[in-house]
Amino acid sequence: MTPEEQAGLEQIYGSEMFRAAVVAIIQEHLAAAGVKQKRPRKQAAYRITFNDREFVGITDADLQQWQAAFPAVAVPAEIRKAESWMASNEASKKNCGRFLHAWFSKQQRIADGKV
Repeated sequence: MTPEEQAGLEQIYGSEMFRAAVVAIIQEHLAAAGVKQKRPRKQAAYRITFNDREFVGITDADLQQWQAAFPAVAVPAEIRKAESWMASNEASKKNCGRFLHAWFSKQQRIADGKV
């Protein structure tokens, strides 16, 4: 397709519709040729995030669950320590729920004398 043809189709269909149409045509051709396509990865929607100074999205249910799972850990105090660590380190701010679980788990092992 020439740039002029592309420009004409973009005018008719709009750039987003044009892009979607081109993607659909390419996918049809690939499928017809028997080429397997990878599915695009979904962006994970993490419920607990970090905003440069504190965790956001922690619920009372989270606190209760963590306190039950880690009885030797002072969960609110450890959250403040983890926030301080996150703020002073260029750590990944993606899966903060997983990060906190690992943090509490380590503190539980320390309290149990396993570390």
